Order: sequence, then structure tokens, then C-alpha cells
Amino acid sequence: MLENSMAHPAQATHPLPSSGNDAIGLAKVVKLGQSPDDTFFERQSKAILVSFLIVFSGFAALALLDAGRPPYVHLLDKAVIIGSIGIMIVLRQTKSLHLAFTVVCTVGLTLLFIFFLMVGNRGADLMMPLVFPLLSVVIAGPRKSQKWFIGTCLMVIAIPFLQPALPAVTWNGFENTENPSGFIFHAPFKQPLNFETVILAITTYVLIYGIVYAAYAQMIHARKIVQKQRIELEHSYAKSERLLLNILPASVVERLKENPDQMIADDLEDVVILFADIVNFTKTSANLPACEVVALLNKVFSSFDDLVADAGLEKIKTSGDAYMVAAGIGDPQADDIQRVADLALGMLASVQQLNAIHRPKVAVRVGIHSGRATAGVVGSLKFYYDIWGDTVNLAARLQTAAKPGSIRISQTVHDALGSDYAYENRGPTPLKGKGELETFVLLSKERS
Repeated sequence: MLENSMAHPAQATHPLPSSGNDAIGLAKVVKLGQSPDDTFFERQSKAILVSFLIVFSGFAALALLDAGRPPYVHLLDKAVIIGSIGIMIVLRQTKSLHLAFTVVCTVGLTLLFIFFLMVGNRGADLMMPLVFPLLSVVIAGPRKSQKWFIGTCLMVIAIPFLQPALPAVTWNGFENTENPSGFIFHAPFKQPLNFETVILAITTYVLIYGIVYAAYAQMIHARKIVQKQRIELEHSYAKSERLLLNILPASVVERLKENPDQMIADDLEDVVILFADIVNFTKTSANLPACEVVALLNKVFSSFDDLVADAGLEKIKTSGDAYMVAAGIGDPQADDIQRVADLALGMLASVQQLNAIHRPKVAVRVGIHSGRATAGVVGSLKFYYDIWGDTVNLAARLQTAAKPGSIRISQTVHDALGSDYAYENRGPTPLKGKGELETFVLLSKERS
């Protein structure tokens, strides 16, 4: 047999999740006692238990129709029917598989024990007690079934020792031509169990139980391996999903899931672009070890990443000490420009906080513009998502024109933000490749 640590999935630390639609086999039809909180195995086990009770009590009901069976046998048949109905009521009311199954095995083995004490050796009837440990393998699991198997064997072994000491009790229900005195335990037709018969029965029990135990335990082990692999696959999928979302916008990821071979190329009618860079970073980093340069960028850009995530915007890329963000991709919102403006103000505040506790101090400058642009996914190896167009170029030029620690915005952005923000008008500003354009410095969220 397999080692005792083999647990039934119904009692596993991480049972398979269940839903009302995952039932198979008997569980689809026999739903008595099932609960929405049941695991997959609990649903199946309850269906098996109820089916067993229905079949067992059905045979007992048919036996009642046999007028040739002695009255005491009919009494046991009635006990089986009443007990089965009672257990199904308990299961329906409590939804407790453990309670119902414990009652089934306890009552069933008790009735069989009394039956064998009364009638002795009935040949094939000696196989009936094995039903309960076998049932417990499927319902309670291999490990918990061991106590029922041991209990069954001890019950059968005890019968030859108890038979000689049984009292000469009589009952008129036992009176017949073969037992005129009505003895309950010492009827003339009784064939007492001997030790040879018990040894043969126990040997058969061990053989059958051992085969079923090992087979079911191996099935559980295989299912646990599949479950573990499924969990690992889900973790790998989630990790891949996170990595993909770090490269592409969520809306683009969903489109690629639906059609991996499609070309992603979008005309964006109204996108908001933000560029930020660390002023004089090349000069600052020239005298620093590589690990400090990377650590500095990581501190600054990680704080920006948190702000972007909180604002629900899309980080497009970083390039050296430059950081690019966009709004209006996939599902444009009415407050895209406001959220980008708040992000820019948050970036300056974040850098001030970092400067208070870290060295060397850095300064950031930001540029924002909005308008039409083109976006898409390019490349096959290390592919990336990018945005092109005059709007992007102008946002980059505004960032270059901004002074350290300031946010330079275009006339378009200024007009869209309105009076909820405070600005400084910088008038016509020469921008490389654009000539002179009206620009503003975004100062704060509310007008002072």
C-alpha cells in the first residue's frame, strides 16, 4: 500500500476549486446534500454516498416482498431502509459528508455484526462488511479508510470468540419449523463462524481492499500532480501576462490575445503625450559607479511608475534618462489631459521627496502636448509599442525647452486644462523644427 500520508483531495490543503457547473457523472443527477461551497470531490463523494444508500435500501425493499424470508431477516431489511432514509435526511439538512458517512459505516457495520451473531456463517454474506471500507476509500479517502478497514476486520475476528458466550435468548419472531424454540443466537440451523473461515475472509478483505486502496491512491496522486501543474501553469501565465502588460498597453494585449497575428496600427485622434527627463543626467552619472547610476534611475523611474499606475495612464517607454507617458490610448477619457497634468505635478513632487533623502540630487523637466498621433507594435524580436507623429515631437521639444524642475505645456493643453490650474505664460517660444509657439509653465493644480 502507499504511505499513510496520502490525503484525499476533499481534505487537501488546496482543494480544486468548484462551481455549480463542474459536476460530472452521478453528481450531475444526484444532488442531495450538495452545497455551493463543496469542492469537486465533495460533490462527487456525496453523489456516490446517496446512490449507495438508494441502491442498498432498494435491495432491502425488494427483499421485503419475499415472503419466504424469516421475520428477523425482514426486520433487518426494514432497519436498512429506515436507516438509509434517515441518513439521507441528515445529509440534506446538515450538508455534512463526514457526519453522514460516519453514520452509514457505524450503523451498517453494527447491523452486520448483529446479523452474523444471529445467523452465523452465510457464505457469500461474509463479503458484505467489505463494502464499507471500500466505500470509505472513495468517499473519505485512502488514509481515513484505514480505520474502517481495521474496524471491519476486528468485527469479523471477534465473532468466533463471542459466539460461545452468547446467551440463550428466545423470541417468538424466530420461531419456525427449523427453530421451534425461537432461539436468537443459538438456532439449530445456525452455522457458526470458525477461525478458518474468518482467516479466509480477512485474507480476501486484505487483497481486495489493498488493490482498491492502491489504485485510488495512485489516481489521487496523479490528480494532485495535474493540479500542481495547473497551478504552476496559471502562475506562469500570470507572470507572462504581467510581463506583457509591462511592454504593451492593456487594450493592445487584449487584441493580441484575440488575434496574435494581427498588425497593431492605430490612428489616435486625441492623445496626450508627456515627456520627462533628468536634467544633466549624463554629466551627473559620469562620476558614479554603474550600480549607483542604475540605482538612481530605478528610484526615480519606479516612483514615476507608481504615479502612472495610480493615474490609470500608459507608460510607453524609457530611453536612457527620458520617460514617456500617454493618455487616450484604447479607451480615451474626458479627463485625460487633467490626469496627465496631475501626473506631471506629482512627478516634480516625487523628485523633491527623493532629493530630501537620497544623493545625488536630481532635477526633472517635463513637456506635455496633445493631438493626433499614430501608434503600433513593431518588431518581431523584442517587439515594442510606440507612438509617432507631430504631437510626440512637439511634446519632446516642450520638455527640452522646460527649465529644470518645471513643466512646459502647449497652448492646446493650456486651453483644455482651463482655469483649474495655475500657469505662467512664457509667450512665443522657439522650438527646434517648430518655429516659435505659444507655451506655458504649469505651476499647480489650483489658480493662486
